[in-house]
Amino acid sequence: MWIFDPRAEQWMVLEAVGPHPGPRLGHSLLLFGDQGSNILMWGGCTETYDYCNMGYCFDGRNNTWSVAEMSGNVPCPRSFHTATLVGRDMWVYGGWAGYRTCTGLWKASVAGQQVPKASLSGDVSAAPVGDSAIPATGDVTSLSYSVPRQAGASRTIMRDLHHTFGVTPYYRRGDHIPVTAVRLYTSKETQLVTPSREMFPEAFGRLSTASTMSAQQPATAKRPDAVAEEAWLDGMISRLLTDYDAYTPTVPELERFLLLARDTIAVEPSLVSVDPPVKIFGDIHGQMSDLIKFFTMCGNPTTDLSNYVFLGDYVDRGPNSLAVVCLLFALKLRYRSRFFLLRGNHEIRSVNHDHGFRDECLTRYGVEQGSRVWLMFNEVFDVLPPTALVARTVFCLHGGLCPQLTELKNAYSIQRPTPVDPEVPADRLLYNLLWSDPSEQEDDPRKYKDNARGGGVQFNRTVVDEFCQKNSIKLIVRGHEAATEGFFYFAGGKLLTVFSATNYCGDQNNNGAMLYLDHNLTSTLEVIKPDPVPHGHHRRATPPRPIASGRLLPTVDMSPTPAPTPKPAAKPKPTGPVFSFGRKPQ
Repeated sequence: MWIFDPRAEQWMVLEAVGPHPGPRLGHSLLLFGDQGSNILMWGGCTETYDYCNMGYCFDGRNNTWSVAEMSGNVPCPRSFHTATLVGRDMWVYGGWAGYRTCTGLWKASVAGQQVPKASLSGDVSAAPVGDSAIPATGDVTSLSYSVPRQAGASRTIMRDLHHTFGVTPYYRRGDHIPVTAVRLYTSKETQLVTPSREMFPEAFGRLSTASTMSAQQPATAKRPDAVAEEAWLDGMISRLLTDYDAYTPTVPELERFLLLARDTIAVEPSLVSVDPPVKIFGDIHGQMSDLIKFFTMCGNPTTDLSNYVFLGDYVDRGPNSLAVVCLLFALKLRYRSRFFLLRGNHEIRSVNHDHGFRDECLTRYGVEQGSRVWLMFNEVFDVLPPTALVARTVFCLHGGLCPQLTELKNAYSIQRPTPVDPEVPADRLLYNLLWSDPSEQEDDPRKYKDNARGGGVQFNRTVVDEFCQKNSIKLIVRGHEAATEGFFYFAGGKLLTVFSATNYCGDQNNNGAMLYLDHNLTSTLEVIKPDPVPHGHHRRATPPRPIASGRLLPTVDMSPTPAPTPKPAAKPKPTGPVFSFGRKPQ
């Protein structure tokens, strides 16, 4: 407990005794008793991410904590609520509990105001009557701390909330977020859009206040080392966007770059929070040309004001894994609050060892230094967060749901860094989040079953419905599966799979897709088609796999299969020293 003495202009720590409430945030503090000598604390969120509805009383006369006795119909645990004391009544409204907003107006009678130990009793007061000046019916209340209803609120009130509390207003409509448009790009027809206030007034809505403040309060000059770091990252991004084939950084440059990336990403939670507007990308798989095509057609990431979420699988299969992951890490370091990189199942050592990424590192840097580069990249992969939450209603991950994930706080509690060993029980949740898939049939009677991939589980529609209902989720966005159209739906539109790499593995002839969510969570799927096959080349025919109706079946090209090429000789195993961050060769 801290107290500030305005006369001495200094802070002091009070050594209190009794049952201490412990560290928490988002709670309310109310003064009561003789000359405000007592403090009543209620609600809040603990350091273990648990919400509270207990009350504690602090007696300022003898610096003693005590637990407030609770009786009656107690409100649900919550934090960031509004509370006030009127006479002997404590009024509580709104708040945030388990990734959902709280509604209802609650009143509790505070007894024992003259003694250190207080008690709370009462029930919900949903519609005060009589001479009360606090109407609780209608679209919005007349209280200055009003919050929107669960199903939405007027635009004026939402703007007022944004300017007052600094939170982003979100609108919840229906059971899931519908796609209102699909913009298709081909190699012959493209549409380049320059962001402007006239064309996207909602996306520029936040700049009015910030621009005014910037004009009144000049920005603090950046440190010389920060300016040099930004210039270094700008040069790397520019080279990768213009001529990525010729870009091969030295090993010392990569070590400096990856060490900065690891330390920057490691401080993020395992469930990152993202504000709209946001662009959500699926698997890239080393196909730098597709990533550049998206950036060209849908907005340059260095000038675009949107946030970006990538769902993992940046490496393997494609020819430019190093360029893809270097560009994404550079964008993350340069625009840390706008780019969020999640972990995919190919960001695991045992996977990218055998599917192309390690071979590319060895080809670029040789056996000894290539193995070192590969290990350093994997140390950064170990700290990537597995999940993201957009606007508190859109849940993003790479693979899918699993029995270990019942609440969002399960994802928040995942420890990092971890190399992901499926045999270690502590890693089972993370492993399943990276590998799981929807069932082949939505109405499969089994909620969970073994996955045909050999990793993770398959889940049916009931799992999606229960998870969305319990956590107030409107849409789940995931990658992990190639789709003919670049995307497909599951569970009546509550789960959307997005895959951004076109012509996967060089033989699928599939489209690539990216999901865009604006300020109002109105969604648009941006779709690009694969480049045409050069004359004389044929794509290998692949057998179709069984997929349920409603899920898009991969296109099969029955062209003649070219003669098989002889396999190259196996690369020799590294014999020199291999080390990673913080280790020096002996």
